Amino acid sequence: MTQASIQVGAIVLAAGFSRRFGNTKQLAPLGNGHTVLEQTLLNLNGATDKLLVVTRADIRPKIENLKLPICVFDHVDLGMGASLAYAMTQIPDWDAVMICLGDMPFIPSSCYRALLDAADEQRIIVPVIDSKFANPCVFGKRFFRELKQLEGDKGGRSVINRHPDAVTQIKMTDPSLLQDIDTPADLAAQHS
Repeated sequence: MTQASIQVGAIVLAAGFSRRFGNTKQLAPLGNGHTVLEQTLLNLNGATDKLLVVTRADIRPKIENLKLPICVFDHVDLGMGASLAYAMTQIPDWDAVMICLGDMPFIPSSCYRALLDAADEQRIIVPVIDSKFANPCVFGKRFFRELKQLEGDKGGRSVINRHPDAVTQIKMTDPSLLQDIDTPADLAAQHS
């Protein structure tokens, strides 16, 4: 299959309970008229129209206006790995998938595009900044079965750790690939 014919989509994991944040961080306002999750989705939508959002029932009504495919995961308490495994059962016939976190609203569309363009059915694409693995990562179809078997809080990183020989590192410089929002202080730091 040639690179041009690979079908690549993105899953956005946005179902967590935000315990460190104190309330629903996905719905926290950024100060630009959008919430953390809305801005993440808008940036992603600027890179691809193949998106699937996995979230909770209470968050779904707040993002339906974006007209994106949304799946509600009713067992969020089982952990991020379980959410990702569920998401993998809901995707169309893609050849690779980019796993994105709903609490990373500062990643520009250009970074998402660069990662999507590097997708390969047999490889795992990992952005690297100053020797640190960043997010999001792109998994080829070869790894879909393993992603569907994840459980608990073990996410895609466990699959990466099992297949170091299949990892292609993409050197990037945008610090937003390392910036997620876990606490109100994280959000406040972005405004200062």
